[in-house]
Amino acid sequence: MPGYFVIKELAKLIKKCCRKEGDWTARYGGAEYILVMFDVDEKQAYRICKHINDKINKHEFCFEGKLINLEAGIGFHVLNNEIMPAEQFIKAASRTLHTGGREENGDSGRNLEGLLQNYLLTQREKEVALLLLQGRSNDKIARDLFISISTVKKHIASIFDKAEVKSRSEFVSKS
Repeated sequence: MPGYFVIKELAKLIKKCCRKEGDWTARYGGAEYILVMFDVDEKQAYRICKHINDKINKHEFCFEGKLINLEAGIGFHVLNNEIMPAEQFIKAASRTLHTGGREENGDSGRNLEGLLQNYLLTQREKEVALLLLQGRSNDKIARDLFISISTVKKHIASIFDKAEVKSRSEFVSKS
């Protein structure tokens, strides 16, 4: 049963991402899992999701000599001393779904809103990022958004940090 094999292998990969005794993971349906981690902010949660996604995408699932391709979608939601029903939590986590950059929208292959959501950008960072992807200069971005060039540079530095890139060209190619 290849499906059962993949579910077991996936569970092992996710379990390895637990950081300490308090973290835990559980399967809640099909190949859907929840990983609960404590003392994690949104930036850390994003990086952990990306790490798990990368591990899954690099892992070779081989059953009876046949390679099984698996693409994961991983989302998260950070609770700040709040309680919510599991369904609401899962819905909130799905809004931050990280799929390793394979989002498609049917035309250019880019889903910019999904892409930008994955990086947890602020509204202003999203505006700057969209202009970056259009090839605008810092000066042009500043004029378009009525902000200073130093503010543009701060937003770009934050965007690059969240996207884990070091240059405009790397950011564009990752998009």
